[in-house]
Amino acid sequence: MAISKFAPLEVGSLVIPEKKLYIALGIIGLPMLFIASPLSVLFWLVASSVMLILFHAMLMEPGLESEYGEVETV
Repeated sequence: MAISKFAPLEVGSLVIPEKKLYIALGIIGLPMLFIASPLSVLFWLVASSVMLILFHAMLMEPGLESEYGEVETV
């Protein structure tokens, strides 16, 4: 008999053995791995596009100083 590192989960009078916890982890975790990878790529692409657009706008847009360059001070 193997010695387990983890004790069964006890919630009130309900006791869930370690084997069922690993099965639940697999059922929940594996689909989330397939969903997380494409979503992270999508968020990375959106964020990098936004940064590229903002950087381009920062370089191409004239500063506020050009608008007030001809105004005389009082």
